[in-house]
Amino acid sequence: MTEFITGHNLLSASLVYPREGIQSIETVKKLSLKSNEVYSLKRVNFTEKLLFKESIQGDSAIRIQLTAIEKSDKIVGIIKGLVRTGMMTGLSLVTGGVGISIITAVTKGLTQSIFDMAHTSDKISILGSINFPINNDLPEGELILNLTTPETIKLIERKYKNGQDLLITKTIMKGYGIAQIVLDVKRIPSTQTSISQQSKQLQYV
Repeated sequence: MTEFITGHNLLSASLVYPREGIQSIETVKKLSLKSNEVYSLKRVNFTEKLLFKESIQGDSAIRIQLTAIEKSDKIVGIIKGLVRTGMMTGLSLVTGGVGISIITAVTKGLTQSIFDMAHTSDKISILGSINFPINNDLPEGELILNLTTPETIKLIERKYKNGQDLLITKTIMKGYGIAQIVLDVKRIPSTQTSISQQSKQLQYV
């Protein structure tokens, strides 16, 4: 995986088996993150920061995945392929004024993430992930989730310094605490749960 100076990190949030007949609902956001800096969505409009507005029946889980910097059109190409094969339905794409792309997909026959279904040539490097069990008793307020690297990865970062093009190799070990994400959980009528993103901080150097 080559991490270029241009591109975005991708954040995937999935509800796994939220209710009968739906195996997963996934939202992917395109974000411009910087190491050791908090990225907040508190000031963007509600539709841009909302992750889910869904009913939860019984036990479920929320899965969060954060990628290395990727080309903006890679995830779109992967999704188009999944739509053509009928593996994904209920797709919507919204581009916000702050450069956030929101992709929401509903799947009835699988629980894998969009990232997991990419072809080898389009493989996406996952910097951090977490699977957190939830149910309809999830309390309101902040839900703090710590993302760890699922497997050891090597990134080649391209940087420009003093007019020179430098390639720097980074190795991130499995289990490394790469980022923290803070979600805002709110109860809505009919025992539904709304989950939106507040902020995130990358911790690798």
